[in-house]
Amino acid sequence: MLRSRVLTVLLVLSWLFCGIITSFAGFLGFFVSPLWIVLFVPLSLLSLLALAALKFVKSLSRFETILLSLLAVIWSLNFLQVFVPETGFDALWYHLPAAKFLVESHRFVYSPEIYQTANPQFADSIFSLGFMVLGSFGTKLVAFGFALTLIAVIFQLARLFISRSWALIFVITISTFQVVAWQSSSFYVDVAKAVVDLSTIWLVLLSLKNKKHESKAKYLWLAVISFSASLASKAFSVLLLPSMIFAIIVASKKLSKQVSLSFVVALSFLALPFYLFSLEQTGSLFYSIQKHTSELSSFTNSASVIQLISFKFIELPKMIPSLFFTRDYTSPLMVLLPIAIYYLFNEIKKNTSLQILTFFTLNQLGIWWFVPPLSTRYALGGFITGLLLVFLMVAKLCSNRGMSDRKAQFAILIVALLMLLPRIIVANRSIHYIFGAESEQEYIDKLRDTNNSSVFDGWYKNE
Repeated sequence: MLRSRVLTVLLVLSWLFCGIITSFAGFLGFFVSPLWIVLFVPLSLLSLLALAALKFVKSLSRFETILLSLLAVIWSLNFLQVFVPETGFDALWYHLPAAKFLVESHRFVYSPEIYQTANPQFADSIFSLGFMVLGSFGTKLVAFGFALTLIAVIFQLARLFISRSWALIFVITISTFQVVAWQSSSFYVDVAKAVVDLSTIWLVLLSLKNKKHESKAKYLWLAVISFSASLASKAFSVLLLPSMIFAIIVASKKLSKQVSLSFVVALSFLALPFYLFSLEQTGSLFYSIQKHTSELSSFTNSASVIQLISFKFIELPKMIPSLFFTRDYTSPLMVLLPIAIYYLFNEIKKNTSLQILTFFTLNQLGIWWFVPPLSTRYALGGFITGLLLVFLMVAKLCSNRGMSDRKAQFAILIVALLMLLPRIIVANRSIHYIFGAESEQEYIDKLRDTNNSSVFDGWYKNE
């Protein structure tokens, strides 16, 4: 069987393949029924990766086997949410309606009533394959597929810096992030975006470790295509260009200048058609961002972008506690990120891989802090790499001071499992619905409030 690293690369490529096919279909007007079959490619690779994980168990220590079992339990709990009605605000507000437009019109359609249909729709179009065959349940299955891919990618990324047992605890901790758990079964594209963002970083770092020019270039091309998919999925991925261009240029130093330049130019490969579509339909390349900024006063205390940025600079001292909890909780360990960067500073100066990881983290957290509304999901990749820096610091502290890894690992594991408690409550609610204790309408009404009532009615009454 292929190695897990190769399978993970192929898995990421399979999602990119699905997105390229659906994007062409959406622009050329042949987004038709048989197209959903391409989803069997990532599904098959996920199955192969699961089989590889089972064979991998034989080489694990008893402690690592327990960790892998815990991870399986956590994702079994998350999987229950796939079988309940969709209640995500943005999913009902515009993601599902946009998917319905695409499936019914067989092409990308801009609707002034839903301005987000002018957004880049690379990731959305992959979800639409699920909608094509199984409606909103199909989109939830696609979401779960992306979430499992995220877990595979971050495990491989973590293994470049920390040991296997630390990497397993790291993955368990990420799995308890509210955004990861919630979006693993909801039609949002933030987890899909985190997959391609972190795949870009992982592939760039693999290229750095590869001394053969041909292999180095191959990994870098894959990284460029992966980030191009991010640009084609969320408009504000443009704000990540500084860290991504830095990573690609640094990693391609030993290649010719022409090759390095071609990497940078190719970043627009998948994204440009979506921005040109927005320009044609609305007169603006970044219409949704323009619309977003024009309505700042409705969801922030600022009337302009400059006023908002000034306010956020003044509020910077509040940023550190917000790393753990602001709308969507992450891990209490995130508050250690500034200490981790300080502790690792000398190593970061000498280690190109750590420079790329740190710059990406800071770039993402800058977007999270300055781009409203303040939500972890807008910079999920940065929270994940930031926590990886914290784990690296703790692992090095244990090693440098002759401390036992196991005590620190148990302490972090307990923190992670405490963060799992809200998901157990959610899973219990899901079980009630799955086993027929309540109807779909009763389940939806239980989660209805003044904020989401209109989108609930808008989708379920017109479905």
